[in-house]
Amino acid sequence: MIELIAKLFFVTKSSLGDSETCAFVGVAKENQNMNHLKSAILTTLLALATFTKADAQTLIATTDQNLLPLYLTDGTTAANRSGVAALLTLNGLSANTTYNYMTGAQTNAATNPTTGTLPGNAVYVTSSGNVTSYSSGKSLTTSPNFGTFTTDANGAYKGWFGLVTTSGGSGTIFAAAKNPYLYLQMSNTTVSGTAGLLNLRTTDSFTSIGNPGTAGTATFFYGAATLGGSTVGDKKFFALWDNVAGSGRPLAASWSELDGLSIGTSTDGILTSSGSFGTYIPTTSTVKRVEFFNADGSSLGFLTNDSGFTGTTGTATSVASTLNVGTVALVPEPSSASLLLLGGFGLIALRRLSRKS
Repeated sequence: MIELIAKLFFVTKSSLGDSETCAFVGVAKENQNMNHLKSAILTTLLALATFTKADAQTLIATTDQNLLPLYLTDGTTAANRSGVAALLTLNGLSANTTYNYMTGAQTNAATNPTTGTLPGNAVYVTSSGNVTSYSSGKSLTTSPNFGTFTTDANGAYKGWFGLVTTSGGSGTIFAAAKNPYLYLQMSNTTVSGTAGLLNLRTTDSFTSIGNPGTAGTATFFYGAATLGGSTVGDKKFFALWDNVAGSGRPLAASWSELDGLSIGTSTDGILTSSGSFGTYIPTTSTVKRVEFFNADGSSLGFLTNDSGFTGTTGTATSVASTLNVGTVALVPEPSSASLLLLGGFGLIALRRLSRKS
């Protein structure tokens, strides 16, 4: 709606027999009655004022939170930072339009800034799923400190977005037990150039499990993923669930190495080979499903363990707890035809080729 207002053309009512200034929307037919035109203008302005007041901030619906993890950590200690990934569908934008954006977070659900940046560093991902850059100095005007995406003919875009937690304003945003929302600060390059224009935020929030350097808070769950006997590869998105079906929001989500980014010296030092993956989960949680995804959100492969994945426990610099589960040999999800042959009608209902697509 902010974009719609920006696109209005302003003329004076003097051309319509009135000296006040008003908005003229569209092109009137030459023979259109002036009184009808004035009435239409006033009705439109009232609708715009009402809609704008009610929708100063745009929410990403729960159904469009295709994959939004439950947890993140306090990033006050730079060495133990780790990337957080989310798969989102954005609707109601301008069709076939390129947007610049920055990711960030805020516990205040009413935040709607058009200038400045929100807490958290950004990791930018292309529409093809390529993790390209990491920015601690976010800006909508300076590349590569912003990301871009282009909407389709319906004004929609589905893609991955990355965030790295920081101190968050003296620890107030990402501190233990805080509930920050994921925000996208965006500009429509056609309407506003690089100036901030609108903010999108998730309906649901994360929960911070605190600083991983503190015992009993977070465990760095990691391993090496393979598919068909070979490494799953670099920059592949994954999520961890506490149930074998992969239902509900995952505990955590990120992407595999090697990504070429320097995010946390300690966590980067743990993940040193192609296909290695790792992220934080609550120390009290058990992972029962590991799943990797393609850029469009379809499943690349998964592995489950009814009892929960186990492995070698340890520590690392600024990381109080680690769990190395070793090699995770992913298997592709079976096709619907295969499930039917097995009589697995119930399994088809659980099968997830894509997240809420």
